[in-house]
Amino acid sequence: MKKTIINLLLFTITISTIFSCNKLKINKEKETTELKTTVIVDTIKGLEKIGSILRFETVDDYVDFIEDTNQVKWTRLSQFTTNQGFQNFFTQNPIINIEDSNAMDINLGQLLNIDGVLIIGDNALKIDLPEKKVYLTALNSLASNYQSLITGDIENKLISWFSTDDDIIDYLLYGFIEKCGGISGGTYPCYNNSANAQVIGQFANIDVRLNPGVKFFKAGIYYRLSALYELINYNINGTYNIEIEVKGPQGWYKKRPCNSGSTGTTPASTFISSTLSAYQKTFYSGTRNLNGYYFFIRARAKKPDGTYTEWTPYGGRNINSPY
Repeated sequence: MKKTIINLLLFTITISTIFSCNKLKINKEKETTELKTTVIVDTIKGLEKIGSILRFETVDDYVDFIEDTNQVKWTRLSQFTTNQGFQNFFTQNPIINIEDSNAMDINLGQLLNIDGVLIIGDNALKIDLPEKKVYLTALNSLASNYQSLITGDIENKLISWFSTDDDIIDYLLYGFIEKCGGISGGTYPCYNNSANAQVIGQFANIDVRLNPGVKFFKAGIYYRLSALYELINYNINGTYNIEIEVKGPQGWYKKRPCNSGSTGTTPASTFISSTLSAYQKTFYSGTRNLNGYYFFIRARAKKPDGTYTEWTPYGGRNINSPY
């Protein structure tokens, strides 16, 4: 009888142990599943979605994506974010005027969540364009410091901040930022007052005006120099064909660091831009600020009857260039 009781106890302990181990395994698998992030494979290297935020696994993955000149990448990003239900910056912050110096860039905004946050490697960054600042915290402390990050609470010792002028990628890669010859950003239109912009036609008895210009966008982790226009008092596509001309001798830019010698050019030429009511064409985009550029453009419109308007004056900027 005693032996039977002992065997029964041993059997009960064995069953309990097996059940406990299986329960632990099930809980472990459940936890792993809940913490697992969605990764896009063979489409955008290193990109994953953590909760409501996109993350590039490494700094190099982010740099490779931004520096890639194949514009198909933005289509792939759009497909990924749509499939994964990602809400980007524009979900709650639509662009009203692309010429606004504080307007989010149409490219970068696709990477940021609704609060302007992106994770690069082991750090989360919040882009604050009105304040011209970028706030940063370590990924491993993001959960408990998210509010401090998006509000720019630098009294929190775990939140660092940088200027949108700074080459923050250098900090992420090397731990320091070279201080040399940064230039300010902004929009440089052909007409300083849009009310004086060239009239190219009328819509509903209101003058339709054309005011093209050059914009240099800066966000610390992303920079873009572009030609753009937006038709004033008109938002219907297809009526006017806008042509943009780059002023001679050529468009020119130089990237930081100052001793890099990395320059780029675009020929002085006329190109048919678009029949859209607003349009932006990139001259330079990358993860480094510029040390200087020479870039002026003007525009004219081909009207429905086939005739052209006069060219606008040139708009743009010359800073630290050889011209």
